[in-house]
Parts: sequence; structure tokens; C-alpha cells
Amino acid sequence: MNRKPFLVGLIVGGLLGLIPGFGLGVYFLPIIVAERGADETVLAGADASAERRGMFVRDLPGSDPLHYGDGEIIYSVENGTTYITLQGM
Repeated sequence: MNRKPFLVGLIVGGLLGLIPGFGLGVYFLPIIVAERGADETVLAGADASAERRGMFVRDLPGSDPLHYGDGEIIYSVENGTTYITLQGM
């Protein structure tokens, strides 16, 4: 019995399964472990006590369809707790 084709098939099949599996893991892991977001009352309080505001604009030089920001970022301190929120558009 010739084991060489079996081993080649095992290695090639393992690599063909490993590459998409790794890619899917990189994509889905942040979604799976993400914490629950703040509720509307916390966001409204952070918005009312904003110390600094900034805007992310999509059409800046150097941006592309995959790497851009779009929305307003708000920095606020409320009851000794620092909040940095992004309200996307």
C-alpha cells in the first residue's frame, strides 16, 4: 500500500480547511466576544456632558471603500467615569 498519495491528500486537505477556518475565526471572534453596548440613557448623558467632540468624515483624501470612519465621536466625563462614544451615521 502506497501512503504517499494519502499523506499528500491529508496535508493539502488540512491546508485547504485551515486557511478559510482561520479567516472565519478572525472575522467572527470579535463579534462573539463583544460586550453589550451602552443603553440610550447613558448615551444621552454622555452627549449632554460632552467636553470634546469630533467628526469622522468618509470622503477624506487617502480613505478607501474599506477603511474609513463615518460618525461623531464624543468625549465626556460623568460622575468620575470617562466615556468615549461613537455615534455612527
